[in-house]
Amino acid sequence: MTIPYTQHRLNPSSAGVIAAAALMPLSVLASVLMIRNGGRLCIAQDCPEKHREDTVWTSVFVYYAFLLLVAIITFIYQRAPIFYAHPSKTMRLSLPWSTRPGLLLSEVGMWIAVIALQIGQTWLWFSVYGFNRDEGDVFGEDRGEPTVLGLDWVDWKILYKVLGYPAAIQIALTLLPTSRAGILSSVFRIPFDVALSFHRASGWLAVAFSALHGIAFCIFALLRGGVKLLMLYFFFWGADERRWRSYTGWVEAVGLISFLLFTWVAFNSLESIRRKTFNWFYFNHFAVLGAILTAFMHASPVIHFGLPALSLYVADGFVRIFNRAFAFEAGRLVVEACGYVRLDVLDCDMETRPGQWVSINIPMVSEMEWHPFTVVSSAMPKTPPQPTTATLSEISETTPLLSSSSSSALVSTTQPHQTGMTLIIKPVASEKSWTRSLVRAFEDQKTLDPESSNPHIKVHIEGPYGTLPPQFLNSPYFLIIVGGSGVPGGIRLACAALEKPSTKGIKFVWTTREEEAESLSCYREMVELGKRRGGGILDASVVVTAQGEGRGRIDVRGLVCEYVQGVRRRDRGATTSLYACGPGSLESAVRGATADRRCRESGGRLVVQIEGYSR
Repeated sequence: MTIPYTQHRLNPSSAGVIAAAALMPLSVLASVLMIRNGGRLCIAQDCPEKHREDTVWTSVFVYYAFLLLVAIITFIYQRAPIFYAHPSKTMRLSLPWSTRPGLLLSEVGMWIAVIALQIGQTWLWFSVYGFNRDEGDVFGEDRGEPTVLGLDWVDWKILYKVLGYPAAIQIALTLLPTSRAGILSSVFRIPFDVALSFHRASGWLAVAFSALHGIAFCIFALLRGGVKLLMLYFFFWGADERRWRSYTGWVEAVGLISFLLFTWVAFNSLESIRRKTFNWFYFNHFAVLGAILTAFMHASPVIHFGLPALSLYVADGFVRIFNRAFAFEAGRLVVEACGYVRLDVLDCDMETRPGQWVSINIPMVSEMEWHPFTVVSSAMPKTPPQPTTATLSEISETTPLLSSSSSSALVSTTQPHQTGMTLIIKPVASEKSWTRSLVRAFEDQKTLDPESSNPHIKVHIEGPYGTLPPQFLNSPYFLIIVGGSGVPGGIRLACAALEKPSTKGIKFVWTTREEEAESLSCYREMVELGKRRGGGILDASVVVTAQGEGRGRIDVRGLVCEYVQGVRRRDRGATTSLYACGPGSLESAVRGATADRRCRESGGRLVVQIEGYSR
């Protein structure tokens, strides 16, 4: 039974904005109630407001004033017409010793703001705790002899307390971009991949600050009472019953657990692990919930800074869980001649825009696995290729499944083609791959009920997520460079541009290892749409590369510069929208090209969108 998206499911972007408007003020109010009256309502084990309420008020006010100021500046920078296609949005700051493209100037500005906030907060708490050996001890305890780096145990006590605040702030900033849909994409038009990049870097910085906080505490404990005291704090070695039974007596142990969980999540988020064993990364990432909960228990500043961001993350999670209750049906699956797999979800009327992606789960293949795919369907005609009548076993005998072949193969229903969602899945030769299991599931259903016109394979869809830069589709010229399975986003964008009367030119370049890539049905549909538009507007080409031989490698920098120079000669001052999606090497080359002053200044204004190859 078809369940219309618009009537039953929640739109992630709208729900995210509503959640932000409702939950963020409530979160701030909760922090206010915890701080006032000397922290009587504080639920954490360590509550600085019980002793330094005025300073906590100042610290929290500075943090939220910082967020408000950054939000206003970001909104103006992203939305104001004066900054549309501004050169600063493609300029990058590269390190002299690195060959990789550096950070965008906007990203550099964001990190400078974060560093300024951290310095200000650290200075505030250092000034309060009186880090000055000649003015006595602010904790009312006798100082010992300096034993580590010229600092005694009281100095290290001040250090570990002060270093806890940068850790709490960085944890909160790491949580902000975790919502896939919400104010960052809907209001500020920040691409998900840019937010994700900040999230990863901020996460490692949070672990680093937490480690410094913990190291300072360990040195303090060792100087104060040796290994015995350290074991008592962390493992209750020799502790009396009162400490066991006390909620605050667990503060050090809970802090250690939180740090270990954050470190575990960060380690399993390394690119080498994430890309090779995504499921391992995905399931271990849920440990962050335990890390956040224990961090909230450990110290109240984490609550004051992080509760609004956590509330948005929880709201986003509830929307995703709610939408998982509704399922669509996968009506057609085609193993194309080039090896790519085309999946049509025929009863899906979910509204998507160019540049958006969804995450799908097919319980018949795996109850737990979710995979992201860029949507390729909405802006193109629906004329699927004529299938052959081969079975999966015949396909495997004649041509390796999910690799180059001479003819397309269909394992699906034969019902008439309907409006729906189309996804393109990359070729994967592994017998244990999710893609191969998906094809088997279609074949098994068809074998069990050969007379049925519908395989009844349920598909759960999360999304859509993602956004293009403001006015991206309003440019008269488009340069689209995609590699491998990054092609769906490029096809969707090209089709959307072809439907706009203002479009004057589109250059589409697809690099792939599949010999018969041009036979991909969605690619052919795009080419046909370009022919119907006429005027030679669409210039599409496929560059077949060979692994290890360097055959067919394109000069990305030359391609970008040549195209923008051509635009300048034909239509001086016109804007070019550049879209790229593909392997890391292609993305890096595009970033380098857009940062090259010769390319940037050789044409009109340039708007750039680089979509992550994997998330």
